[in-house]
Amino acid sequence: MWVVFTFLAVLSQLGRNIYQKKLGNTLPPLGVSFCRFFFSIPFALIFFYASVLYFGDIQIISFEFYIFIFLAAISQLIANFLLVSLFKKKNFALSVAFSKSEMIFIAIFGVIFLSEYISFIDYIGIFIAFSGLLYSSFSNNKISIQDFIKGVFHRTNFQGFLSGALFALAAIGIKGSMSFIASESVFPSASFLLLTTLVIQSTVLFGFILYFEKNQFTKIFNNSFVALQTGFLNSLGSFSWFIAFSLAFLIHVKMIAQIEFLLLPFVSYFYFKEKISRSELIGIFLMMIGSLLLLFE
Repeated sequence: MWVVFTFLAVLSQLGRNIYQKKLGNTLPPLGVSFCRFFFSIPFALIFFYASVLYFGDIQIISFEFYIFIFLAAISQLIANFLLVSLFKKKNFALSVAFSKSEMIFIAIFGVIFLSEYISFIDYIGIFIAFSGLLYSSFSNNKISIQDFIKGVFHRTNFQGFLSGALFALAAIGIKGSMSFIASESVFPSASFLLLTTLVIQSTVLFGFILYFEKNQFTKIFNNSFVALQTGFLNSLGSFSWFIAFSLAFLIHVKMIAQIEFLLLPFVSYFYFKEKISRSELIGIFLMMIGSLLLLFE
């Protein structure tokens, strides 16, 4: 069953990002992010109500749950804001690929904060994935070491890597919060996690928009149909991720999720009619290979 939920999560996530890019044509990144999180709440409420009705209630074991989930929610919010901003600077495939550098940073943060062991193969995987994303930013065939170093600190590339790092922190926060929820089934806990993060994110974004960009509410309302589609796919995708992670090993879920790398160039080229350079295709391919090395190890 976890395989079904993993495929559902990947496809929902891909669809959500497509709609976020479409919303970005008429809304700023702050407004697009608000649409993603706020319009997900009705569907998250349905998931939670149905889960509790059929599988029983949940119990919060420790107050630490709220600390983990708050940090996860804020990290994901900022990461999504950066990703949506990236859509205006890079094509769809490369923007999402940069956000997938999450795998690199999960491995790095595991060493720094959790004292986890990283093998030689892991280091090779990180190097290949990191180099692939940098290579995708260059159009020249001759690239020096200096070019690679400058590429790391290039504003757009740095924004993409920061997005991936924050998505990694969000994943760690969500994983940590799962330790403080008790329920007879994974469905109530997954739906409660989803609902809690969405409420935090929507509240924060509502305050920002109300204070800095009040006029955005009219534009958001005018795009409410697309926003609802975005919200539905976001809630379905996140709910499916949480269930898959609870039913199977993280490595197995992530291995199947790599199929998204194969879909990105097709969506970018055929749906958005964007040009994809050879260096971008090679970079995305190297990113996928590097991520798989981390997962297999």
